[in-house]
Amino acid sequence: MKDIDLIVFPFHDYKKWLKEGFRTRDAHLFESYKNSEFVNKVLVVNRPVSIAEMVAKKSSWKTNHGEVVYKENNWVLMKTDNNVYYIDMYIKDVIKVIIERKQWWDRIFRDERVADAINKSISLIGMKSKCILLQNPMAVGILEKLDYDTFVFDAIDNWVYHPQMNRYSDIIRKNYEFIIKNADAVFTVSKNLEYFFEKSKYVKCISNGVNKEYFSESISIKDNDTINIGYVGKIQERIDFELVEKCISVYKECNFIFMGPVLNCRKKIIELKKKYENVKFTGDIHYKDLPKMMKKIDIAIMPHKKNKFTDSMNPIKLYEYIAAGKQLVTTNIAGVDGISPYVYISNNDSEFISYIQFAIDELKNNTKLGYKIVKSLNEKYTWEYKSQEIINDILLQSRRKVDDISNNTYV
Repeated sequence: MKDIDLIVFPFHDYKKWLKEGFRTRDAHLFESYKNSEFVNKVLVVNRPVSIAEMVAKKSSWKTNHGEVVYKENNWVLMKTDNNVYYIDMYIKDVIKVIIERKQWWDRIFRDERVADAINKSISLIGMKSKCILLQNPMAVGILEKLDYDTFVFDAIDNWVYHPQMNRYSDIIRKNYEFIIKNADAVFTVSKNLEYFFEKSKYVKCISNGVNKEYFSESISIKDNDTINIGYVGKIQERIDFELVEKCISVYKECNFIFMGPVLNCRKKIIELKKKYENVKFTGDIHYKDLPKMMKKIDIAIMPHKKNKFTDSMNPIKLYEYIAAGKQLVTTNIAGVDGISPYVYISNNDSEFISYIQFAIDELKNNTKLGYKIVKSLNEKYTWEYKSQEIINDILLQSRRKVDDISNNTYV
């Protein structure tokens, strides 16, 4: 018998997963949850879309994937697998969205119309042992309007220190306080986040992981002298471009390839491309194409700045690089130690640059190094293992809650 029904409020949403590939923590875990022997049904609640957003992005509010279970004028319940459902909805807001911007996310999840759609969907699906899995801290308001048995929060980075969320930090802090007080369990991607939520009823660090088989085609045998040094991920403030430029200028004979969407830092990127011939920015890569693109990389780098935000993170690319058979040179950010002996952690720019040369020498001395690197990654860093950890703890907290209620009933 299946033990729980999951109602997921993801960090991203189902529409984004389909568009970009299932490449984020919430997407990877979702893929495992739906196949778990302990999970009955999964309902993914996509963030409501405003008219303003539809006009600005020239996009529809609907995901249009799967079969329609039920629909009303401004929302639709869809089914994609035997046990997987999702909700799309739109709100006729324009001016409020323009004024409030991302604050609108917080307000809209406190809206009765949104709650009514979710509650009706839960009823239509026939969910019984309801567990709310919240991964978006701006969706906290919905908790006061839903009936559920267990509430858990999966903390993906610390939004208080997110560069793009600075103006909303007061709202985020207030929502985090609600989570600490009310969540039956809190899971975090890093130890620093675990400390942040230490006053919760139950908190546990469960790092990110990887599907090792997915990157098996990325393992390459070196058969030429050209060295490609690569970075995969969003191009944004966390990258130390001063360090990047030092590396590019020192290793002029190497190619530096940055794969990922450019979110900001465009001026610096244009400057680097004009100044150096050995640097390339590919733009976004769909997740289905990532393994073959990763095969082109000989050595991976992670030149992230060290600050309160990056200390709350646990980059998925860390595990993907190793699963792809790549040596990794990284700055000394949180969560990189103890993963693999092929992760070279630098404490300053000089060490970072030196480790690149070390990695080049290692590669030249062992053309089949990639297979050793993959074997160095413990099975506990797979998404299957991570999702089972979370499910086990959800079941544990759910049973404890039932026991507490029973004990209080007979006091």
